[in-house]
Amino acid sequence: MDTGTVVGFMIGTLVGVVIGASAALMLAPKSGEDLRAQLRAEADSEMRRVREEMNSRVHELNAKLDLARNELASEISTRLQTKSASE
Repeated sequence: MDTGTVVGFMIGTLVGVVIGASAALMLAPKSGEDLRAQLRAEADSEMRRVREEMNSRVHELNAKLDLARNELASEISTRLQTKSASE
């Protein structure tokens, strides 16, 4: 999964939270104070989930980047050794 996809996912999630909260405000028969407390709790929960997902994706991308760096370093080393041996 590339960085653009992760960013798109995060933006989509945040837009979904805003739309869901707005719909809840308009449709819920609760008092304003109760509704605000519930929305805060739901928003906090969703933000925690988004952060966890984002951290997971960051760790995944970092692992892939480390692997690519190691492969590149190995390839460069091999080519330098081959070139030195042929000289």
